[in-house]
Amino acid sequence: MKITIQLDWKKNAQFAGLLLAQHRGWFEESGLDVEILPWTPATNPVQELPNHRGLIAVSEDNLAIQLAAAGHETRILGSMLQKSPLAWMVRTDSEIFSVNQFAAKTIGIHVDGVTGLQYAMKTAGLELTDANVIDVPFEKLDQLRDGLLDVCQCNGLVEPFEMEAAGVPVRVIWAHESGYSVYSQVLSTSHETLEQQDDEISEFMAVLWRGWRAVYENQQAAAKVVFGEFLHETSLEIQRSIIGVMKPFVFGEFRDLDQNFQLGEVSVERLQSSIDLLLLNKVISSPLRAEQLLGR
Repeated sequence: MKITIQLDWKKNAQFAGLLLAQHRGWFEESGLDVEILPWTPATNPVQELPNHRGLIAVSEDNLAIQLAAAGHETRILGSMLQKSPLAWMVRTDSEIFSVNQFAAKTIGIHVDGVTGLQYAMKTAGLELTDANVIDVPFEKLDQLRDGLLDVCQCNGLVEPFEMEAAGVPVRVIWAHESGYSVYSQVLSTSHETLEQQDDEISEFMAVLWRGWRAVYENQQAAAKVVFGEFLHETSLEIQRSIIGVMKPFVFGEFRDLDQNFQLGEVSVERLQSSIDLLLLNKVISSPLRAEQLLGR
């Protein structure tokens, strides 16, 4: 039976381990039929999990948690990134260097970035209402370039390199530096899919982590695969840069994280912290136990 992977962005280097495994034929060698779908506008990666057997979604952890809180039996399989790459960009000629300078600024975000921004601003003694926060899902980079935004939400592993390549150098302010320590590129599926395809999904996950280890055995080769086979509109240098800056996120190389974890592991304690944060900010209305989402 086919396994379909729904990404939360285009096929670029942030999914290098997955793409490299597919390119090298490792899924097929393991007897798996894997299809990888890129994000398209207005796609919620987890939305179809209850209706599509064999579907695995890639998303921020909050989307999987929200689906579970809505009453769907959702299971988290692992996480490609041990911390969220959520960040905010400012132009290098900006006088903004930290979140505590966000007051009275115009900040462009996506809907999925509200919780992280609110957390960071509260940590800095601010409220969301202290800034002019607007939703600009598509044209935000142009608005930052043109000075219509003071601050712009971004994936700090990707968009700053794209902006620099476009001739607009930016400075990055990371959400995790404000203590926003959540998982990203989480892989989730339905309880029904896991029950019916447990062996296939276990094999898929093993091949996926093999792909990520291979990326960091030869970063340049991995970047060539991503650029040459999946994302021709970018550049080899951008993809190599993304892979390089991702390494601590993939392997959890941060001082506040347990260095003994297995690649891709999601801990009960940290996932529970993500759940509690969403409950505190009224993104979900009912408490959940992390064990419910991680149970097989």
